[in-house]
Amino acid sequence: MYPVVSVSPFEQTREAVLELKKEKRLFQGRSKKVYATGDPEHIILVFMDESAPFESGQPLRIRNRKKWACEISALLMKYVASYHIPTHFVQSGEPGEMVAERLNMIPAEFVIWNTASGSLSRRFGIKEGTDLSYPILECYLKDEALKYPMVSMDHLHAFDIAAPNETAAIDRMIRKINAVLKSYFERRRLKLVSTRLEFGRKEDRVVLGDEITPETCLFWDGEQADSPSKARFRLTGEDRDAVYARLCGQILS
Repeated sequence: MYPVVSVSPFEQTREAVLELKKEKRLFQGRSKKVYATGDPEHIILVFMDESAPFESGQPLRIRNRKKWACEISALLMKYVASYHIPTHFVQSGEPGEMVAERLNMIPAEFVIWNTASGSLSRRFGIKEGTDLSYPILECYLKDEALKYPMVSMDHLHAFDIAAPNETAAIDRMIRKINAVLKSYFERRRLKLVSTRLEFGRKEDRVVLGDEITPETCLFWDGEQADSPSKARFRLTGEDRDAVYARLCGQILS
């Protein structure tokens, strides 16, 4: 159990000290576990050393990933919130743990591309490393049984997954988040190739949820960006612990 000072954007008018502890586990994904608390409005995210790097379907164990990922996600959630993007982040807790607002998550993943790479290059025959003249926003239905099919915003409307005003808000927020993070990482000699984001509902607002970590972003070394084969941070090799630590060190610098 630990005290948390709530700094959620939904409680800007007051500060409440909450005594929270992990209760029932609600969900376990590839990179974290989600626990209920004694407060129905809050959850605790517990990051794990296992993760699935961007565009990799194979979970891998990375030493100290739990600590690094939680610290980075907390930092970047607070950073985008400073640009008036509502997020579910409330407060860091125990090492590797984060307190967040409980959201009604929208079952979709949104990926925004700044540079052609990976699946985008393969699907459209674009040379890897080509900087796009306009960021491309893609949407994938979060359904493992269907293998995360790509869908349009119209699919989300027609399937009653999200309303048109919600997808319009999501589009605006993603493009703003992308611009803010791209600038942040450039100052740390990192090129943000693409980012994967998730959103949920809190009352009548759409809010950024999930995490912002090296697993949800695709980075290249900014000093090697002209050579994609050299620029990639390869998080699947035998030296992934050292590569991950170096990448996280740059993000937190």
